[in-house]
Amino acid sequence: MNCDSLVVFIDESSPSKRLLSFLEKACTSTFEIRDYREYIYDILMLEGGSSLLPLTWNKKNNKIIVGCPLRYEGFLEKLREILE
Repeated sequence: MNCDSLVVFIDESSPSKRLLSFLEKACTSTFEIRDYREYIYDILMLEGGSSLLPLTWNKKNNKIIVGCPLRYEGFLEKLREILE
């Protein structure tokens, strides 16, 4: 999958580490990783006032995934939705 339009906001949590692992497995291109501490305002705007992490944002169509599913298959389904 082409993931060059994705920006990922992460922290040190298990869901963030799982998300990075899933993205590395699923993507054929690079994606941008940002430390959430430097982008709190952006995260609040994208999530409509919340600041849940990790957050995956498609900067081309403004679609997001909040959090990370436990199963890789569930993650792929959500990833396909925001890459459409």
